[in-house]
Amino acid sequence: AYLSSQTEELAGTAILVQTTEPAQPRTLTTPPAGAWDSNPEWSPNGREIAFLRRFPGQDCRIMAVPASGGEPRMLGACDPHNRPTFDWMPEGDGLVFSSPLAGGGEPGLHLLDLGTGRWRALDYGANAQDVDTAPRYSPDGRWIVFVRNTPLGDLWRVPATGGTAERLTHQRAELRGWDWTPDGKAIVFGRRVDNHTRLNRLALDGRTITDLGIEDAQAPAIASR
Repeated sequence: AYLSSQTEELAGTAILVQTTEPAQPRTLTTPPAGAWDSNPEWSPNGREIAFLRRFPGQDCRIMAVPASGGEPRMLGACDPHNRPTFDWMPEGDGLVFSSPLAGGGEPGLHLLDLGTGRWRALDYGANAQDVDTAPRYSPDGRWIVFVRNTPLGDLWRVPATGGTAERLTHQRAELRGWDWTPDGKAIVFGRRVDNHTRLNRLALDGRTITDLGIEDAQAPAIASR
């Protein structure tokens, strides 16, 4: 199954679940009036879906809802003026975020411990001039890859425990989504060039980039199998 957001009479968006079979999607969340539910992310065990519930310019909440349906629970707060991107930690006990806490904080990626509700900055030498977004853990949990300095950015990686950030590409391109291959040996990413967006594959061993030959493609999400 995969997730999508649907505009309902321009009032906001809801999270839906659509199976890969030709069937009607199932609505998973019903946001309050004026709220937008977005950025759905499956938990590693597939039991929950984390998402953002935003009242644009007013409030932003990190929520989670059972994948089978139910009442969402609040995990934390986020900046209503700066929609973050995030990923689950490999064990499902926390989340990594692209932006600091609401109201400011240290630059760089931040971690939210779901057991304690505490935030902490990942220590990897990030500074206020670096804008790091779209973080994702590698399949083996050893690395976090992210995009640095959009709209013309590159892919970087850092050890999941913190350390020195390493640049993986030298494209300075408008990247349109990315994902790991299941073996963790490559990354597939969308890249916009002129008026076209294409999918590319970065082999981490050798750093070679291959055009996959898929026209007008972006935001790849690769099945674990």
